[in-house]
Amino acid sequence: VLDLLPNVVGTCPIQNEVSVQKIFKDYYSPRHHYDIVVPLLKVIIECHGIQHEYIQGFGETHPDQNRRNFADQKERDWSKQNIAESHGWTYVIIWYNDLPKDDDDAIKILRQQLIG
Repeated sequence: VLDLLPNVVGTCPIQNEVSVQKIFKDYYSPRHHYDIVVPLLKVIIECHGIQHEYIQGFGETHPDQNRRNFADQKERDWSKQNIAESHGWTYVIIWYNDLPKDDDDAIKILRQQLIG
């Protein structure tokens, strides 16, 4: 996504792995980050992997811990989206299986999601 984004936003600066608190001082955690931010357009893009959709076990974690981790992930996702939208930013989620392999087709989808 990061490599294709200049085809959609032109010369607007693109930042990645930006602290939520850097943008929104009233956010509760300094540890949470946005994947991609286009500040001039007030656009945030989150690239969600399968762990945002389904409970995943990483390593030898206990199933109860996996459920807690998933619930925590969903809460973080909601909090990050909520604060962005409450401040008037566009918040776009790109799912791990959303974009086609062909760059031109992927750019069309990104453009549609960001610009409409």
